[in-house]
Amino acid sequence: MTSVTEPAGKVLRLQRVMLVSSNIDRAREFYGNLLGLPCVYDDDNDLEFQVDGGPTIMIHGSDSSSSSVARDGARVSIYLEVDDVDALAARLRRAGYGVTGPSDEPWGERIAYVLDPDGYSISLSQLK
Repeated sequence: MTSVTEPAGKVLRLQRVMLVSSNIDRAREFYGNLLGLPCVYDDDNDLEFQVDGGPTIMIHGSDSSSSSVARDGARVSIYLEVDDVDALAARLRRAGYGVTGPSDEPWGERIAYVLDPDGYSISLSQLK
């Protein structure tokens, strides 16, 4: 009997969906007050809402400089938590994708960025 070994760099779960808002106050009202999602982070131009203990919705104001989403002009970014970001980044590079990083971030994640075949920003995050 042959055992199959899973490659390193496995996606574990959807971590967050990141959006850019043209009006952060309107986004705060919509997601927090109207939808009733608990806000777990708010620094005036960046928000993060918890969705039932699962993935979060992070919203950056359009003039925010704190995220790759705001820097590269994308309006939506998907964050995936992975078990080995270095291995997955290497596999994506071998497949011909341009990968930025991985790099260690001050908030405790190691992150790499890649665009999917349709140009959507995918962030691959390994918790430290």
